[in-house]
Amino acid sequence: MLISTVTGPSEAGGLKAGDFLLEIDGTAIETPFDMNKVILPKKAGDKVKVKYWSAGTTKETTITLAELKPSI
Repeated sequence: MLISTVTGPSEAGGLKAGDFLLEIDGTAIETPFDMNKVILPKKAGDKVKVKYWSAGTTKETTITLAELKPSI
């Protein structure tokens, strides 16, 4: 799944716009629904292992989840 915008914990974890999300906690991520299945049961402060593709290289990082702030 292509990452189009990166802020907060994802940015702190090293992800950038244009990277491709491959896995979260060992679950393949092909659609936003796949990502939601893994992330929604978790809470702020939980850590997830993320595998992603960036600039021709597969990379891994750990991201600490934060509360989603509404954008108004």
